[in-house]
Amino acid sequence: MAMPSRQLSTMDIPSAQNGVSAKHPTIHNKRAFVLSIPRKLWLWLKWWGWEVGACVGSFGVFLATYLLLKAYDGKAQPDWLYGITLNSAASWLTTITKSMLLVPAAACIDQSSWIYYASRARNLGALSVYDAASRGPWGSMQLLWTLRAR
Repeated sequence: MAMPSRQLSTMDIPSAQNGVSAKHPTIHNKRAFVLSIPRKLWLWLKWWGWEVGACVGSFGVFLATYLLLKAYDGKAQPDWLYGITLNSAASWLTTITKSMLLVPAAACIDQSSWIYYASRARNLGALSVYDAASRGPWGSMQLLWTLRAR
């Protein structure tokens, strides 16, 4: 079914509304800019959401550890269920904090390897160094030693 044709008026053209000339369509550009913000934010969170969430979560758990230790500073050991002590709670919380910080660190190492290989043709031997760096502190030290001349 064909749509009936009609003439366009100046109200149909966004740049002609409110006396704005067609040479400077500012109303249309502002509208497009405002509509593009959520999409840009969504794309940013799509690519970096896990890393930002891990950083925020790590800070939150670190703050919880601080507040827990501050609450029991100078007081007797609490008697918690299942034999959990203040030491074990602090240990668990710091382990969670460190684990959450590894998410953005590994992402940065991976991104660094992509940048390293995208800049020019390189030997694939360095890929094993980047892989080792994303797996632990010894590999990270090897990466720092290997790339120290850059």
